[in-house]
Amino acid sequence: MRKTVLRSFILQSSRYFKTFLLAAVTLGTINSYAGTPVSGTTNFNSLYTNAFVDLTGIHPAGSTGLSALNVAGYDFTVFSSNNASDAGIGIEPYTGQTAIVYGYTQSGGTVITALEVKSNGLPLFDLNTIDISIDGAPSNGIASVTLTGYRNNVAVSGATMTTSLSTASNGDPLTTYNVSSNNAFKGIDKIRITATGITVGAIGVDNINATNFAAPLPLVMTSFSGRQVGTQVQLDWLTTDESGMKIFNVQRSVDGKRFSTIGSLPAGKAGAHQFMDEAINGKIYYRLETIGDDNSTIYSKVISVQVQTGAQISIAPNPVLNKATVYSLPQGTVHYQLVDAAGRCVLQGHKMVSAAGQLSLDLSGQASGSYHLLISGDAVAPQSLNLVKP
Repeated sequence: MRKTVLRSFILQSSRYFKTFLLAAVTLGTINSYAGTPVSGTTNFNSLYTNAFVDLTGIHPAGSTGLSALNVAGYDFTVFSSNNASDAGIGIEPYTGQTAIVYGYTQSGGTVITALEVKSNGLPLFDLNTIDISIDGAPSNGIASVTLTGYRNNVAVSGATMTTSLSTASNGDPLTTYNVSSNNAFKGIDKIRITATGITVGAIGVDNINATNFAAPLPLVMTSFSGRQVGTQVQLDWLTTDESGMKIFNVQRSVDGKRFSTIGSLPAGKAGAHQFMDEAINGKIYYRLETIGDDNSTIYSKVISVQVQTGAQISIAPNPVLNKATVYSLPQGTVHYQLVDAAGRCVLQGHKMVSAAGQLSLDLSGQASGSYHLLISGDAVAPQSLNLVKP
């Protein structure tokens, strides 16, 4: 792809200096490009007319940010490493062949730390894909660029994707971040892009594909907690408003990242709610997924409960000659890995746990030595069992 850069970053004395190759067009008001978010893909080609579009002028950004509001239905905010009057936001074909919105440093007196994007219409949305480009020093450098989804200024658990990108000055086109299969990016109200590994001079975006724009549900949750009660975990939450809601989905995770629904309760009537879960040994994470009448989704904070069931997972016989059995496993599918003393995985797979809570493994093909058997799954916290094969 031919690289088109109308405003390029050049390295001088280890700092980036913004070079104007075309005269800037300064807008009297950003509302000239106002609109409402499109359900689908939004690009900025129609806003670019063969000259750099200056959305903000050059001002300080710092930790409070510099914003360009109501640009094709989105609000953009750039952040920098200090309060020098050296940051701006503009539109042009900074990389590739299409116009993008990007935050930049003009003379290198600051470093761009992040670019945030919000909907300026209905605040909640599902992010499917977005194209991202970065530039900085060195011009042939590689950066670790992270996309994060937020809700109420809190990063949503699991709503993150990190990819290594080359700088635009090195000729790389926009890179598509596809998060359509990650449910954590659904019902967010902001995305934030950060880059590390180089001195960042610019962060830009294009082709924002978002759907299901909605207003926040009127949920007022005053508390959410969990504790072990015998062989179960008791979850309690209290609400003072559940208008427009229909379902609470109780979700569980053994790693705090990947959640699965373990049960549901009706919503819509404010008050105290309780859910009992069969205890799993270890540190277990819970959250509530609330579904509205319009199928909008919001998530509670994530809580953790340290559970001690007394039924310890074990393996026998040990030492093992040919076949071994893992005992006291919860029902469900587990993933296992057999790692030798050199740290190499020599056997792995997925199996269903039997009704008796047992998992049988054939180790007859393995060499003599010491091993670690790593067990994990949706219903079992990751753990390691030591075994010996004589």
